[in-house]
Amino acid sequence: MAAYAALMSLMHTIHHIQHHPLLPISLQKTQAQSLSENIAFLEEFLQGHNDDYKDEADGLERRIADAAYAAEDAIESHIEDQILAESMDNGKEISTVDLYERLQKSIEELDSIKEEAMEKKQRTRAPDQTTQRRSSSSSKAVDSNTLVGVDDVVYELMDKLTGGESRREVIPIVGMGGIGKTTLARNVYRNQTIVQHFDILVWVTISQEYNLKELLLELLQVEQGSLSKLTENELGEKLHKKLSSRRYLIVIDDIWDIKIWDKLKFYFPDYNDGSRILLTTRLSKLAFQVSDSQGIQVGFLDKHDSWNLFCKIVFGEEINCPHELERLGRKIVESCKGLPLSIDVIGGLLARSPRTQQFWKHIAENLSSVVNSDDDEHCLKVLYTSYNSLPLHLKPCFLYMSVAKEDREIAVSNFTKMWVAEGFLKPIGGKTSQEVAEECLEELVGRNLILVQERDFYGKLKLFKLHDLVRDLCLREAKRQKFGCRLSKVYSKEYSNSNLQHQTQDIFKRVNLRYIDVRRPGMIPSSISLLWYLQTVMVESGKNGVVPSEIWKMRQLKHVEIKPRLELPSPPVDEVVVLENLETLHTVHDFRCRGEVVERIPNIKKLRITYWEVSEDSLDEYSLNKIELLHKLSSLSVSNYVSRLSPVFSEMSLPQSVRKLSLRGTHLQWGVMTEMVGWLPWLQVLRLREYACVGSEWCTVEGQFCRLKLLEISEGEDLECWETESSHFPVLEHLRLGYMRRLKEIPSDIGDIPTLKSIQLDRFCSDAAFRSAKQIRVEQEELGNEDLRIQLPC
Repeated sequence: MAAYAALMSLMHTIHHIQHHPLLPISLQKTQAQSLSENIAFLEEFLQGHNDDYKDEADGLERRIADAAYAAEDAIESHIEDQILAESMDNGKEISTVDLYERLQKSIEELDSIKEEAMEKKQRTRAPDQTTQRRSSSSSKAVDSNTLVGVDDVVYELMDKLTGGESRREVIPIVGMGGIGKTTLARNVYRNQTIVQHFDILVWVTISQEYNLKELLLELLQVEQGSLSKLTENELGEKLHKKLSSRRYLIVIDDIWDIKIWDKLKFYFPDYNDGSRILLTTRLSKLAFQVSDSQGIQVGFLDKHDSWNLFCKIVFGEEINCPHELERLGRKIVESCKGLPLSIDVIGGLLARSPRTQQFWKHIAENLSSVVNSDDDEHCLKVLYTSYNSLPLHLKPCFLYMSVAKEDREIAVSNFTKMWVAEGFLKPIGGKTSQEVAEECLEELVGRNLILVQERDFYGKLKLFKLHDLVRDLCLREAKRQKFGCRLSKVYSKEYSNSNLQHQTQDIFKRVNLRYIDVRRPGMIPSSISLLWYLQTVMVESGKNGVVPSEIWKMRQLKHVEIKPRLELPSPPVDEVVVLENLETLHTVHDFRCRGEVVERIPNIKKLRITYWEVSEDSLDEYSLNKIELLHKLSSLSVSNYVSRLSPVFSEMSLPQSVRKLSLRGTHLQWGVMTEMVGWLPWLQVLRLREYACVGSEWCTVEGQFCRLKLLEISEGEDLECWETESSHFPVLEHLRLGYMRRLKEIPSDIGDIPTLKSIQLDRFCSDAAFRSAKQIRVEQEELGNEDLRIQLPC
C-alpha cells in the first residue's frame, strides 16, 4: 500500500534527522511535531480501514501518499543541497526558507486529509447484517472438478475422514490460492464412500467479509424465513441440536480468520462418533490454530500431472492432444509452473478456441497477458483475495516483490536489507529492523504467497521464489498504485528501479541513498561519506575494493560487503566514532584486529576475514585475540593463505556468542582447535577447510560441541585416527567429509547420534572411510533407523 509506505518512510526520515549527530540541518520544531502527529493519526486511520478499502488507490489514499512523499522530497532535497554545498566548500549558504515553505504546504495538505479522514471515520458504521457481504451458499459454483495427480492425497484425506480416532477432528487443507484445495475437498465431499459414511454433509464457503448469522442459517440448511428473527446464539443452539448424535461432515471452504472458527466451534458437538470438520485455507498459521493434526498441504503439480490435467480440460477424457499441437501444448503447460488454476484457465480458453498451430503459438507467446486479461481475470481475482487480506504493514513488503526478476531465486539477506533501506517497515520495540523484515517475510510464507526454496541450519529462510502469477499480481498492483516509481532509497545492479539511472559513475552523489549494490573496479571514492543515511554497501569488482578512511565516520552503516576483498584502512586517530549500527563486514583483506578497530565495531554480527599477502610487519599486528571482545559476533570466517602467519591463530580467542565458524588454512593442531572451539556454548555450524587443522589424531571429550548441528571437514589430509563417542556431538545432524585420504575410519559411534540425518563423503576420501560409512548404514538399518542418509559418490 503506497500511502502506508510513504508515511513510514517519512517517519524514518524525520527520526534520523532528529537523532543523526552530524547532519547539518534540523527541522523547525513545530513543523516536525505537526508532521509526526499527522503520520500517527493517518497510520491509525489506514490500519482501521484496511479491510474496508478494496480499491486501495482511491483518491484519499493517493493524496496521503503524495503529501507524505512531497514532505520527504522537500527534506531530502534540502539535505542534498546542504551536504553537496559543504563538500564543495565554496562558502555558499543554503537557505531554509524553501524547505519551510514546501513543508508547510505538505503539512496543510495533511491537515486537510486528516479532517476528511476524521469525517469518514465518523460516518463509518459498525458492520451489521446490511453492510456485510453474504457468505457463499453451498450451491455456489466452485473450482473446476477435474482432479489429476493427487491420488495419494485423496487416499490420505479419505482415511482421515473415515478412519482414525472416534473423537471429532478438524482437518485443514492448506495451500496458495488456485492450488486446488477446493477441488480436492469437493471431489472427496462428493465421493460415494463419504456420502454413505456420514449422516449429515454440509458445505459452506466463507467470503472475506462474512455474516455469522447467515453462515449459521446455511449450516442449518434452511432459508431465512422465520428463523431469521432468532439471535446468533439461538441459531447456534439449533445447529448444535441438529448435529447431536449424528455423524456429520462440515466443509468450511476458504476460511481467512481464526475469529470465525472461534465463534463457530462451540456449535459443533463431539459425541465420539467420528464426526469431521474439513477446512480449506491459504493461511498456514490458521491451520495450526484450528487443529492438532498436520492436515493436508497441497503443492504444485509435476510436469506429468500438469500435462494430464491440461489434456483433460482441453480435449476431454477420450481425446489425446494432436501431434502437431503437442510441442506448443507442453510449452504452454510448462509456463503454468504446476498451478492448477492457471492450467484450468488457459485450458478452458483453448477448449473453446480453434485448434490451430497459429492460435496455440499466440497463446504460448502471450500466456501471462492471456491468463490475466481483462476479459477473464479469474486467476487475478483468486489471488487478489490473498493480497487484500494482508495486514497493512505487509502490503508494501508484498508489492516490493515487483522489482524481483522473473523466475529467479531471491536471496533473503539482500531483499530484506532493501526493505529496511526503503523505510516502510515500522519498528517494533526491542527488535532490529532486520528482524522485523525477516518476520514479515515469514508471514508471507505462512500466507502461501511466496515459495520457500531453502532454509539454513537455524531454520531461517534463505532463498525464496514467486510463482509467475503472483509476480504478475505484484506488478499490476504496484503499477496501479504507482508504488515502484516512488522508491528511491535503493540502487542495485539487479533490482534497479525505473527512476534510477543505470550508470554507476555518479551514484555516490545521491546523498539520500540507503542501499548500494554495484559492480565497480578499484577504489571507492571518498564521496561515499556524503551518503548521510547509507546503510548497506555491496560492491563486486575484479580486484580488491579500497575504501576511504571516511567510512569510519558513517554512523548509519549496517552492512559492508565487498568482493573479492575489502581493504579496510586504519581508523583516524583524531576522532573516535563508534559505528554502533554496523552488523556485517566482509571480506576484510589482511585484517589487523587492533583494539582501536574493535572498539569502533562493538555490535558486529558477521565478520569474514582473509589473509592473502600480509606485509612484513610483526606477526602481532595480525593477532586475533581482540576478537573475543565482539560479544555479539555470531558468524566468523577466517581464511589464511600466508604460511608464516599460521602461529598467530593458535592464540586466537573467540567470543562465546559465535554460532557459525569457518576456518581455512589456519593450521591448528586438532587439540588446540578443540579447546578453542569445542566449548563455545552456541556453536551450531563448524566448517574446517583446507588445512584448517593439522595432525594425525583427533580426540574429543564429553561436554564439547553441545549444540553443533553441522560438521564439515575438508582437506584435513593429515588426519588418520578420529576418536569420539556419540555423546560428544549430542545434537549433530549433518557430517560432511572431503579429501580425507588417510582417515582410517569414521567412528561407528557417530551413527548412534539420535539426531543425525546424513553423512556425506566426496570421492577423494579414503576407501577405509567409505567402508566405515557403509558399515554405519548397515548397523543403523539393523536397528530400524532408516532415516539416516549416507551419501557416497557414484
